[in-house]
Amino acid sequence: MSSKNDLSSSKDTERVCQVSESPQASPRPNPARATTAQSRRQGGFDCEFVEQPQEVFQVECPICLSVLREPHLVSCCGYNYCQLCIQRVQQDSPCPTCNEAGFSVFPNKGLKRSICTLHVRCSYRRNGCQWVGELGELEKHLNESPKVGEQLVGCEFAEVECHYCRACFQRHCVDAHQIEQCIRRPFSCDYCGSYNADYEDVVTRHWLVCDFRPVPCPNECGVYPERQNLEHHVDKDCPLTLVACDFHHAGCTVQLPRADMRLHLSENLVAHTSLLAANSQRIAELNERKLYEKALRDDLAASSRSFSEQVARLTSELSENKQKIVALERENEALKQQLAEKTDALDRKLQPVLPTLPVKFAMTDFDRHRKGNITWYSPPILHLPARLQDVPQSSPRSSWS
Repeated sequence: MSSKNDLSSSKDTERVCQVSESPQASPRPNPARATTAQSRRQGGFDCEFVEQPQEVFQVECPICLSVLREPHLVSCCGYNYCQLCIQRVQQDSPCPTCNEAGFSVFPNKGLKRSICTLHVRCSYRRNGCQWVGELGELEKHLNESPKVGEQLVGCEFAEVECHYCRACFQRHCVDAHQIEQCIRRPFSCDYCGSYNADYEDVVTRHWLVCDFRPVPCPNECGVYPERQNLEHHVDKDCPLTLVACDFHHAGCTVQLPRADMRLHLSENLVAHTSLLAANSQRIAELNERKLYEKALRDDLAASSRSFSEQVARLTSELSENKQKIVALERENEALKQQLAEKTDALDRKLQPVLPTLPVKFAMTDFDRHRKGNITWYSPPILHLPARLQDVPQSSPRSSWS
């Protein structure tokens, strides 16, 4: 960006900032002046006669004390009043002159013609207007309630309303006010060209966020980039932005404005070379440490895999052993069941013949074992006949002692 363009942008942005910071510089509505103009339009004529009229007819309204505008005659006392003045009084008050209630009002056209032929000076003579003419032409000359497109036609010193802010200004000033000064005038953003509103809204609201509006660099370098490019300007272009040395990764901790960094680099070549050498050695040591740590991690991973495999094998064996134990327990239960069944069958077979067997049991140790709560098994029965059928039927019962 050239210096000429920078200077132009700077001046334009300073002007914009001043306007946006003081939008009240444009004239504000004047309530007193607006009230005066409004009362003049609603009451009699506020003007000065070139020559004093003859006293043969009434020219002043007793209510507003101005020259009669649209004179109306009352039926009670015969006085004349301005049309608007008497209409306001007639609604809820008696006659202001004779204090009679219930009076009637009639337009006095003859008096109106006589008054309108009198020569008067402009109502704004004190402001500098030199117009002189008949009273009937005064209202046209003043044009205080102009139609659309006729706002600038009439007395240059007459007070007329701004179309936008409704403030009253002299006619020769209102045009410049509406074009350049009124804060309510239609206005488009000159930077983005897409935002349309009144001047105050554009200046005090939109310009604070418009991406295309030039804004001053926060480092006060004198450049006014567009708001959307401000961050890029500060990070990449601004000569006053503090930046770290290009060798900061090697250990240089210097921070200087971007404009001074080139001089720093040229003056510290030896120091930066030393930093690079030391940094290279640290990098080599760090690489060796990383390789060692990598080998340790590989060994740890291999040991972990081996341990996991052993745990999986032992877990599988444990599961198989549990299944075998369950199978053996089931087989043991089945054998116990078979033994119990065979024992019951044997008991059923021996039950009829045991009482007839010639066997005498010695019960010497039975009581001792019974009292000691010790399980006792009788000695085996020896020398039983080979066949139970050979036992003699008349053999005596065995005696228990």
